[in-house]
Amino acid sequence: MAVDSAAITTLYNTYMTDHKAILDAEFDSKRMQSDMYAKALISMMQASMQLATTTVQQQPVLDNQVLKTIADTAFVETQNTELSNSVTYNNKIKALDSYSDMIGTMGAGSLVISTDMFTTFFEMVAGLNADASTPADTTVTKL
Repeated sequence: MAVDSAAITTLYNTYMTDHKAILDAEFDSKRMQSDMYAKALISMMQASMQLATTTVQQQPVLDNQVLKTIADTAFVETQNTELSNSVTYNNKIKALDSYSDMIGTMGAGSLVISTDMFTTFFEMVAGLNADASTPADTTVTKL
């Protein structure tokens, strides 16, 4: 992985500016002597450089984790929607199945099946056809 030295430098300078102001205030108020100031400054410089380097190097991983979380959330939302649609669709199929069995039983018993009954049956079939949709996009992309 290429090192983004400009980003590291920018972040390092931000850390140093913020923390050095605190260190300088401690020194100026005589709560810290020059030898302790020097040790604290060196320690702060090392820690700030390490933190800036680690943060910049980990940022692409963190960005990809955010993208993956967003994609996973969208996928789960789609699954919930499709599951709900599936339950509704299956309930309609069962109702149609029962209705067609009833018509078949009536016909087998030599009962007269009215035009309204066939109209209802064909409307149920048309409703199922109208409700049918293609599955959600199942394309998998690597982040």
